[in-house]
Amino acid sequence: MPFVNKTYRTIPEDSAICGVSFGGLFPLYVLFHQPHTFRRYIIGSPTVCWDDAAILQYEREFAANNTGLSAIGFMSVGSRESEPMVAGFQAMAKIGNITIWN
Repeated sequence: MPFVNKTYRTIPEDSAICGVSFGGLFPLYVLFHQPHTFRRYIIGSPTVCWDDAAILQYEREFAANNTGLSAIGFMSVGSRESEPMVAGFQAMAKIGNITIWN
C-alpha cells in the first residue's frame, strides 16, 4: 500500500477493497485481523463455507474482542445463490451486528 499511495493519486485514509465469491474471503480476513487496513469493505457472495467455515471463527473472535468497527462495510449474497452460500451469509449475520434486507 505504501507503493500504491506513493505512485498514484490516492486518498490513503479512505481506501477500499472489494471481493466476490472466493475473492470475498480475503477482505473478510483482513477485516477481522487488520480492520484499519481499509476504510471501506465491499463483499459480494463470500464463500463462507470454505475451509469448514473458518472465517466464522475469525468473526467470532473479532466480535468477542472488539466493541466496534471503524470501517464501512457492505456484504451481500444473491437470492439465487446455492444453499451453502446463503447459509454462510446468514451465519455471519447471526454472529455480528449485520442487518439483512430481503
